[in-house]
Amino acid sequence: VLRKTVQNFRKASAQDPHMEALWTRVVVALDAEQPSARKTREGIKASGRCAIQLLRKAKKLDHEFAEDAGYPSLLTGLDRTYKQARKLYKSLRKDDDVETSHRLRRRVKYLWYDMQLLENATETLEDFRKDLGVLGELLGDEHDLVDLRCHLTTLSSAALSLQDLIDLSAAISERRAEIHSEAMALGERLLAEKPAAFLARIEQFLTAWKRPAEAA
Repeated sequence: VLRKTVQNFRKASAQDPHMEALWTRVVVALDAEQPSARKTREGIKASGRCAIQLLRKAKKLDHEFAEDAGYPSLLTGLDRTYKQARKLYKSLRKDDDVETSHRLRRRVKYLWYDMQLLENATETLEDFRKDLGVLGELLGDEHDLVDLRCHLTTLSSAALSLQDLIDLSAAISERRAEIHSEAMALGERLLAEKPAAFLARIEQFLTAWKRPAEAA
């Protein structure tokens, strides 16, 4: 993830020889890291792939959510996650805190998982699901930038001087501000609905979807 983020900066700096050279040196420094550090990052990626595989298996349950004992419990979890995400979003609007942003990202991801499980029941909410995915990616990119800025300080002073770190940090801060602004605008639209109204709308879709399943 770090290397990909750096490569994106490197491409974006093609018109600035100084910054392009700096990002190239960061790539070299990352490649020279101990194998254990790279293995840790690969382990995180593997965990993410595992979660997606589990989600795909869960989606095969499809119409089992139409059973009386099924979807009410899912709605309870959906309601809780939406409330948490909305509360964190409001908090983040007041104070641009890294930890709050990370927590919001996790709640948005959980909300996206819930909506994916309801995919067949709520096809009319496809845009909402997709936008949740985009919001999660934006918050993830923002988190990656924070990680990158912290990680740069651990690199050898032979690779980066203090002035290099200042220049790189400024570029990261500028990009993070752009992503944060975009994420806040999208979050405003996705989480504007009050929890009770949101849950009622989802339940309405599920009820309409359940009737054909009962008649079958």
